[in-house]
Amino acid sequence: YSYFYCLNFDANFDEAYEPENWTKAVNNEAFRKSLYHGLDRVKAMLITEPDNPESIIFNTIVPTNYATLDGIDYTLVGDLKAITELGTGTFDAEKALAFKAQAIEELTAAGATFPVKILLKYNPRVSGWDNECLVIEQQLEALLGTDYIDVIVEAGPADGFLSEVRRSGNYALLKCNWGPDYADPMTYLGMWITNASNNYGFWSNAEYDQLIKDCTTGAYVADYDARWDAMYKAETLVIQEAVIAPLYTQANANLISSGVTGIDFHPVALNRVYKSAVIE
Repeated sequence: YSYFYCLNFDANFDEAYEPENWTKAVNNEAFRKSLYHGLDRVKAMLITEPDNPESIIFNTIVPTNYATLDGIDYTLVGDLKAITELGTGTFDAEKALAFKAQAIEELTAAGATFPVKILLKYNPRVSGWDNECLVIEQQLEALLGTDYIDVIVEAGPADGFLSEVRRSGNYALLKCNWGPDYADPMTYLGMWITNASNNYGFWSNAEYDQLIKDCTTGAYVADYDARWDAMYKAETLVIQEAVIAPLYTQANANLISSGVTGIDFHPVALNRVYKSAVIE
């Protein structure tokens, strides 16, 4: 599974959280990039992996060691290579503050007001998610300033969280996840097609849609190299425009009996970093 923070482009939350103002902000690229570069993922991941948070942080949606082309990992080709090799370097306070200044100028001209309220929701049933949100609130506000953003952490319903929060757009910022259905990068990249059922942030981009269409039903279906090149471009586009902030990957694993005489193995879920892989 890949985990990432989604920005919601179709706000459907209470007027108290100023959805119209949020919509102006989220459609401003400088504002999105101020959050992307301002998010210290190492601090956020201390809740999930207190000993070595860097070990689970990823910069892409398609995980490393998932797909290869001519023996080269998908995440190490084209523009994705530079993104992957940044490591935890996506957090850049200087860039975040520069984009903040640009966003303030552009959004003020567009009629937005500050601080921009950012409704950050979590499922109280998922252990540690509340603390992760609190860390993100404190860290982002400390860096970018409460004159710029007001991160509002709120518990969603424990039951029906997906339908009441994620699918309905009842959030501004939300941790989402996706796991593959088949062994090809497209199982991840299909998420951001306009109006796709798993396009959690309701983002729409004609260039992205065309790249994916070319890969699935168009010119690149029979051209392996061109298809992969288009997929690199598509994933790079969604990351470079700061539509999402990739966070980490996780998997579930089990130990089963090896049949070795004298050793009694029982099925054990490796339940530290690799906890429940489904956000409910």
